Amino acid sequence: MMADPARLNDGVDELPAAGSVERCPPRNLFFISCLLLLLCIWFGLARAGLMLRNAALLGDVSSFDVLRPFAPGLRFDLATACYLLVPLSLFVFLPFLSIDRSPRMRRVFYWLFLSIMGVLTYVLIAEFEYFREFQVRYNQLVINYLDQPATVGGMIWHGYPILSYTLLWLTAMLVLALSLRWLMRWIYAAQGQLPARLTWRYCVIEFGSMALVAIALVFGIRGGFQGTPLRWGDAFRSEHDVLNQFSLNGLYTLGRTLSDHFLAADASRAWLKQMTSAQARSTARALILDKNDRLIAPEDSTVLRIAQRDRDRTISLKPGISKPNVVVVIMESFSAQFSAACGATEDDTPYFDAIARDGILFDRNFSIGTHTHQGIFGTLLSFPNLPGYEALMQSPLANQPFTSLPGILSGEGYQTMFLYNGNFDWDNMHGFFCKQGMDRFIGGQDFDASVRRDTVWGVDDLEVFRRANREFAVAAAKGPFMGVILTLSNHTPWDLPHFAGELTTGRGSLAGPIRGIRYADWSVGQFMEEARKLDYFNNTLFVFVGDHGSRVVGAKLTAANLLVHHVPLLFYGPGVLDGVPRIDHTVASQLNIVPTVLGLLDVQRPQASWGTDLFTADGQAQSFALFKGTGGDDSTAMVRGDHTLVIDEGGTSVLYHYSLAGHPTATPISSADPSHGTLRNGMLAIIHAALVDLRNMKAGNLPPTVANKPPAPIPAAPQTLRQQTSGSDHADFF
Repeated sequence: MMADPARLNDGVDELPAAGSVERCPPRNLFFISCLLLLLCIWFGLARAGLMLRNAALLGDVSSFDVLRPFAPGLRFDLATACYLLVPLSLFVFLPFLSIDRSPRMRRVFYWLFLSIMGVLTYVLIAEFEYFREFQVRYNQLVINYLDQPATVGGMIWHGYPILSYTLLWLTAMLVLALSLRWLMRWIYAAQGQLPARLTWRYCVIEFGSMALVAIALVFGIRGGFQGTPLRWGDAFRSEHDVLNQFSLNGLYTLGRTLSDHFLAADASRAWLKQMTSAQARSTARALILDKNDRLIAPEDSTVLRIAQRDRDRTISLKPGISKPNVVVVIMESFSAQFSAACGATEDDTPYFDAIARDGILFDRNFSIGTHTHQGIFGTLLSFPNLPGYEALMQSPLANQPFTSLPGILSGEGYQTMFLYNGNFDWDNMHGFFCKQGMDRFIGGQDFDASVRRDTVWGVDDLEVFRRANREFAVAAAKGPFMGVILTLSNHTPWDLPHFAGELTTGRGSLAGPIRGIRYADWSVGQFMEEARKLDYFNNTLFVFVGDHGSRVVGAKLTAANLLVHHVPLLFYGPGVLDGVPRIDHTVASQLNIVPTVLGLLDVQRPQASWGTDLFTADGQAQSFALFKGTGGDDSTAMVRGDHTLVIDEGGTSVLYHYSLAGHPTATPISSADPSHGTLRNGMLAIIHAALVDLRNMKAGNLPPTVANKPPAPIPAAPQTLRQQTSGSDHADFF
């Protein structure tokens, strides 16, 4: 049947009846490619409009720097376009639904695409004013504002040029509609109508095209060939944070934010319904804050505070020491269960144990999680590992201010650097810590090609420690510095060089892990032996901590694996610490490191640490550990003194009396024990309060207009921990 002449020029309707239907490239593949290009151009224009509207925020940035965000921005635009094309590709390729077989389906696709893009385009235009207000792309604040639609709607209607933006939107949509119409006519009207029956040759071409499109979309969504997917931290990296934000895509950050909010809500909802936010904050503050601390904006943030000087300190710096260097060594899988200094029956860490004899070792210290990224943000941010947010550094919610140790010390004039065996794109470390005050990153790619690397992870620990000593010696000549070293060699497949004291036979299935821990220990020994010969050593505080323990350390004991979280914590600085070396049995965690270091240095800057200063009387009395499993194990535990309370995946809580020395044990105790209610209430309060702060974008520093308010005294807790929540199991937890 001949096409209606009146409709012959409509590219989204009938097609001429002549031509080849199997030209190369296939027209559906060609159409998707052109549509991808069109979307990238569209998002690039939106970025240009955003930058033009907010040009005043750029200050004296050069013209060249203004253009630089467009290159990394293309990766985010491409990823966003690929996400959109995943469902739309079904209209293009699926048999009997394909737009090249039916004029009706072409019309459906045309109007569906314009409808979707109409909504998304208005969202992008609205971001012009959102960015002007907050200097960030869409984030959690969008969801927070949805709680007050009437107020927010009135603010938008009366405060922004709605009519002007609507006219801009109508003009943009007209341009997009004409562009799409022309594109469809150009591609589909140039070829003949398809036969009524599908031929095998046509099917081969179409399914081959579908495979190519699927591969291309996955490639685009991941952001390229790199080993890790695209994340918000892959934005353009500049000291001018506005430029960093310009290189993102607002739809991308909004989508990730919504995903985080709704998917994580399932994991966190149960924790939020156990008490009110006011109760949670009051209880959390009673557990964490020193009596001399002063809160900053207590109505907005749970623990944002300034620690006062008049503290009853048990350990301090030697007289005359000012601004010592700080070196934090986060050691991969460095389990306390292999260290005799921490009570292990086997001595697989003789070098570390020898160092510990001249420092202050906490032998009941726990990691907040079971993966490296949790150990990093627990150690350097003093922020807990929360249900639903175990991969916090990768989440858009992490794109907010935190009071990190490098950020605080950078404000005190410290140089900051991070050394690591592998790729800093792993777990978004580079992107995250660029925002947290870290000045320099030295990763695997920064080592000479002649340096030995293992088969999977990167440069050997020993080489990282050698490079660290060289970097620290140079930095110390310029002024105080903070250095972070993250080790990696003690990890499967334990592809290690030969070293003194390595395990060659015996220990059965533990041979690999023990060889790994011994290499890590030997590398630390070499690091300190060389450091003692350098000038920076006598003016440096060293902090050693495991990122998490090893899963081969023995029986699980509790649902939240107590032994996997048991890691050493050592403060070592013969030249700077004024105190008798000792093994301290106080319960501690990675959350204690930031407040303890800041307390030693007497830094009077705002911090939002969720741990206590271990070298004050109050800090030791209040200290606790809070941790949870990851990767299918959602049990959460809190430890104080000789007791640990575990809340399993079903919400049931069990109290244990535990012992870690020698052969570790954990014995269940009746829920009638007073510790049950106290620990449960504390755990629920801290998780609730931290979730609220995180999701309200108040996890760290507040804007200057708020942060500059005079510190407020700590509000008194209205009830005791025991009174606020009973010791029951809360059967309605989940």
